[in-house]
Amino acid sequence: MKNGQKEVYNSVTEEKRKSNPVSRREFIKGAGLVVGGGAVGAGITYPLVPKKEVIKEVIKEVIKEVPKEVIKEVPTAAVYEVLPPYGKPTIKIFGEQPETDIAFKGTFEEVLKHYREKMWSDGLPIIPPTVEKVEEFLKYTDYPADAILTRTLLPSYRIATPWSVAVNGVMAGCRPEYMPVLIAMTKAWAEPDFRVQDVSSTTGCTTITIINGPIKNQLGINFRQSYGHPGYQSNGSMGRFWTMYKRNLMELRIDVPTEMAAHGMNFLNLCGEDDAMCEEYGWKTLAEERGFQAGDNVVTTMSVICQSEAPAIRGVTGDDFLSGICGQICEGACCQLRPFSGQYVFVIPKLVAQVLARDGWDKDDMRDYLYKNARQTARYLETRLRKNQEGYYCQQVKDDKLPQMFCESEDPNRLVPIFMDPEKIFFIVDGDEARNRIECFMSNGGIGPMTSMKIELPENWDELYWDSQSRIDLMMKYGREFL
Repeated sequence: MKNGQKEVYNSVTEEKRKSNPVSRREFIKGAGLVVGGGAVGAGITYPLVPKKEVIKEVIKEVIKEVPKEVIKEVPTAAVYEVLPPYGKPTIKIFGEQPETDIAFKGTFEEVLKHYREKMWSDGLPIIPPTVEKVEEFLKYTDYPADAILTRTLLPSYRIATPWSVAVNGVMAGCRPEYMPVLIAMTKAWAEPDFRVQDVSSTTGCTTITIINGPIKNQLGINFRQSYGHPGYQSNGSMGRFWTMYKRNLMELRIDVPTEMAAHGMNFLNLCGEDDAMCEEYGWKTLAEERGFQAGDNVVTTMSVICQSEAPAIRGVTGDDFLSGICGQICEGACCQLRPFSGQYVFVIPKLVAQVLARDGWDKDDMRDYLYKNARQTARYLETRLRKNQEGYYCQQVKDDKLPQMFCESEDPNRLVPIFMDPEKIFFIVDGDEARNRIECFMSNGGIGPMTSMKIELPENWDELYWDSQSRIDLMMKYGREFL
C-alpha cells in the first residue's frame, strides 16, 4: 500500500472499527486499492465497519490527495454513423433510404443491436460500416462507387454496387485490400447460371470460393494446413462475406421470409489452390481448367450441399491412392449421397499429389479413373433418386442420355458409375502438406454450379498494396525478402 493510501486507511477512527472483522486483503480488495502481493500479511484481521461505508470514506480521502493535473475526464463511448447494407433497388421499395445515407447513429453496442434487429447482420458482432471505412475499400477498385456490378438480384430486386459491396465487406471484417476479390465473388454469384436465388431452397446449401493467382499470397490466404479453421482473417472474413451478400443484397432472410432452408449451413472459409505445386507437377490449376491463363488472379465459386470428412488414403503408389479414394466414395465418406448432375471438388494434399505426379497421373487421368472405377449397385443408387426410380439408368441409356456402361445388363445388382459425368469432377492441391487426408465438396445439383470470375486489380494496385496491412503482416512474418 502506498503511503498516501496507508494514511487514509489509518485515518478511519478506531470507533468505526469495532465490528465486522475482515482481513486486510479483503478490505483493500473491497475498497478498490491495488497492492503488491508481499504488502498484505496472511491471516491478519482488522475490525472494520461495513465495506460500503469504508469504500466511500476511502474514495473521498484519496480523491482529495490526487493532484488536479492527473485527474482526466472519463472518455465517452465512441459514436458511429453507419450505413445501410443493401444495394440500389431497381424498383421502388417503400421506406428504403439511399444506400449512401446514414442509417443509424449510436455507440458500438447500439449499432450491433440495431443491425441485429434489422436482420442486417448474421447475429455475430460486425465492424460498424462508417463512411470512412467504406471509402478506404473504394480506393482498391477503379469502379465508381455507384457502378452497376450485377444484374437485378432476386428476390430483392436490387443491384450490387461497389458501395454496397464495401459496406458488407466492412461488416464481415474484411480489410480494404480484399475489395477486388469481393467484387469478383459478387459478380460470380450474380451470374444467371449460378441461380443464387435458389440457394435458399429447402436443401439449405452454402458456397465455397477458391482463389488462384499471386493475389492469394499477397493477401495472406491460407491454402495449406487447417485452411478451413478460424485463424486467418483473409480466409474467414471473405468466407463470411457470403452471409452478408445473401442477407442484404439479395434479402434471403428468415424474417422476410425468403430463406427456406430446412436446416441450413454456415459459411465456409475461402480457400486457395497451391499454384506453385501444380506448376511443379505439370498440372493445370483450377483457373486454367476454367479457361484462364497461368498467373491470372481468379475466383471460382460453387454451391456446397455436403462437405465430407477427411479420410486417410493409404498406399505407396498413385494407383493405391486413387483406389483408396474410390473406396472412400463408395463407402459414403466423400459425400456420395445419390446420383445427380452436381459437381465434386476433391482437395488433394501435397503428399498425395506428389505420389500421383511421380507416377505420371494428371488431373484428366484422375477424373477419368474415378468416373470408371467408383461404382455402386444400380439398386443402391436408384433408390436414392427422388422418386425411387427403378430402371432409371437403363432408361437414360435408351434415351441416349447416358453411355452404355450404365446399363450393361438389367440386373439391379450390377455395378454402375457413381459419377454421371467425368467433366464434373475437379481436383485442387491444398491442405496439410505432410498428411494423406483428402476432402471433398459436393455441389447442390443444378443450383450454384462452378462459376469463375477474373479478379480486376486497380491500376495503382502495387502502390496501394505496398501500404496495406496484408503486406505489412507478411513482411513481419516472413521477412522483407519474401516480398
